[in-house]
Formats: sequence, structure tokens, C-alpha cells
Amino acid sequence: MSKIALLFPGQGSQYVGMGKGLIDNYAVARQTFEEASDVLGYDLPKQCLEGPDAVLTNTAQAQPAILTMSVAAYRVFRQEFGLTPSVAAGHSLGEFSALTVAEVFSFSDAVNLVRQRGLLMDEANTLGDGAMLAISQAELSSIEEACRIISDQTGLTATISCFNAPDQFTVSGNRIAIEQLNDRVTGMFPNVKTTRLNVSAAFHCSLMSSIVDRFMQVISNIPLHSPVFPVLSNVTGLPHGDADSIVHNLVRQLTEPVRWTDNMSHMLQEEQVVFMELGPKSVLRNLARKVTSRPSFAYDNTDSLESMRTELGRYTPFGLISKTLAIAVSIKNREFDTSLYEVGVIRPYQAVKSRLMQLESEGRQPEGEDIRQALDMLTSVLHTKQAPSSETLFRTEQLQEQWGQMPEVAEWVNELREIYQMRGDLLHA
Repeated sequence: MSKIALLFPGQGSQYVGMGKGLIDNYAVARQTFEEASDVLGYDLPKQCLEGPDAVLTNTAQAQPAILTMSVAAYRVFRQEFGLTPSVAAGHSLGEFSALTVAEVFSFSDAVNLVRQRGLLMDEANTLGDGAMLAISQAELSSIEEACRIISDQTGLTATISCFNAPDQFTVSGNRIAIEQLNDRVTGMFPNVKTTRLNVSAAFHCSLMSSIVDRFMQVISNIPLHSPVFPVLSNVTGLPHGDADSIVHNLVRQLTEPVRWTDNMSHMLQEEQVVFMELGPKSVLRNLARKVTSRPSFAYDNTDSLESMRTELGRYTPFGLISKTLAIAVSIKNREFDTSLYEVGVIRPYQAVKSRLMQLESEGRQPEGEDIRQALDMLTSVLHTKQAPSSETLFRTEQLQEQWGQMPEVAEWVNELREIYQMRGDLLHA
């Protein structure tokens, strides 16, 4: 079974109209935006859908907006697919989104936290002197040297703030220094592309130093819990540890660069990983496609979403139950006692099929007892139809390969092993 790696975008991904598809089509998404509005004290859906852009771009407004859309997308993803991620990572602000869905923060605490973070960042940029520049098709050594020269010449800050891909970086610093850096880089390297980011301050550099202590006070007053699945740190590139280390790393993130390439390298150590971006736009999906051929999707992209449904649909609980029904039909029958066949095959099969149709009509995901019912049905069909152990082994391996991470499937496989060991047959799944 493929492993799901969730990606959560940061600032610069916001746009007027963000979240419309989620709000229009999913009650759980509408509820998420309403929860955030209650915390913030203003109409967040209206701001996201209508803008204006100048307001939504302000860091104190953008941060809770992006986090809310990201969490709403995650809740829809869980409702639609019922899959648990193997790992998650977020870019800058997105790290807070990742930690929220991993249940480190409550959603309301997270909304308030990033709102306070945004206000502090905005305060650090009261002179409007901060700027950020995305640079692509460039060599790291060339950008580092250009930053050093501009900083030495101006006495201002110009430094790499995000390592996004092997040839793609973001630099942060004082506006004058960043403008001069842009002129120098584009003048010296004609193939290099630069884009001024749609942000209201210079993040992940020394210009944020003035707010470090106050942000530490804010985050220290929020209850934190251990993540329910691994979440990677931007500053270390590795999974977060305990609550104290999470706080420490999130504070460091204010003034230290985002090591996204390290995050991606760590996630690519997982076999058969599939990347899923949850939030506005598809920036991180596009970055993933620069470094791997593994499937990558974005929930905010209609075409990508349809492809994702095709890729992931077969790994869902719905897919599992449908597969058990298909296997039950395909097994050759060797039992010709009609009464036994009725009890061992027809009745359990029809019960599972009816339950599946009911869940589909109600738009609900199968729960553990539904999965267990389907697997028990298959056991009954294998036994009643007198399937040989070789076929049972083959069918078991089919299910285990795609759905082996589901606890119900793992338990079922172990039970079959015990049954066949008692019979003296071999079942090495």
C-alpha cells in the first residue's frame, strides 16, 4: 500500500477565492471556517472569498486563513478517503497546519497562535522594510555569494531563507538589499528566474529577531500534545520530538531558513510514498515533481484531485470492501450443498453488499466493524467454497499488499494463519 505524505503550504499561497470549492461542497469545511471565524472575531469565509487582496496578503490575516483552509482540506480528505498519513510536513506557516492535523494543537489554539504570530511578524516589519524573493534555475553557491556581497556592500540583510529545491531558493532581507540582489542575480545569470513574493514581511531571517522572546511567551501558554503521526521540522529536516522540542524548533523557525529539501529527502525515504498537498494552490506539489516521479497531488487543483481519487481510491476502506466482494465472486465453488452455500456464501455476501450500498448512499466512510464484516464474509466464502490453501494465500497477499496497514486486515491475516496452521496447511502471508 502506498504511504501518504501530507504537504501544507505557507504564505504566498493565499488568493482571493481560496476555499470556495471546499466551502460550497463540504459541510465539514464550512464548519471549520465557522470555527475559525468564532476564534478570530471576523467573517473568515467572506475575507477568503471576497478579499480584498491587500487585506488577505497581510501576514496577520493570511496566516489564519491559510491554516484554516489547510485544516478544512485535511478534514475533507479524511472524510472522503479515510486514510491516515504516514508523515506530514508544512512549509513555514504550513508546519503549524501539519502539527494541528497531527493533534499537537487544538484547532482553536492553532488559529489563535498563527494570528498572534502574524501580528508579531507584522510588528517586526513596521517600517515596511522587509521583502522576499524567489529564485529558480540557480546554483546554491552563486546565490550564497551574491547574498554575501550585497550584505557587505549595503550593511543590510540579504540571506537565503528557504531551500525549496536543488535549484530553487527564497531570499529574505531589507527591501533595498533584496532589490539589489535581484538586479545582480538577473544581470549575471540570464537563465535565472526571480519572483517577488506576495508577502508583507521578510520571514526566516534576522529581521524577525525582535519578536522571538514574545513569540516564545505566546506559544509556551498553549497546551501541546505528542503528534499522532510524524511531522517534520523545517529547521532540522527531521521528525519533531516532544513538546519542548516542538516549541524550540517553531521559535527557531522565525529566524532560521526553511530546509524544505531536507524535509522532502526524509519523506522520500518512505517506500511507495504519495504526496498530497492540502491548502491553497499547488506550490508544494510542483516542488515535489521537481525532485521525484512519485505521484503528487493538490487538493486545490480540480484535475489533480480527480487523478488523486483514481490513485488513492483503491486504498480506501470502500476499495477494500469492494475488493472482498469481487474476490468472493471470483472464487471457484466446490461446495454443492445448497443449504450450506446459502448460509456460507449468499447471505454474508448480500449483507456486505447491502451495507456498502447504504454507506455510499449516505456519503459515509466504512468503520472498523464494516471492514471486519467484509473480511469475515470472505473467510466464510473461502471456507464454504473449499478454496485450496494456495488460492487463500494468493487472496490474502492481494489484500495485505494494498490494505495491510489497516488494523482489521492485519488481524484478519493473523487469524487465517492460525486457522491454516491448525489444519496443517501452509499459509505464509
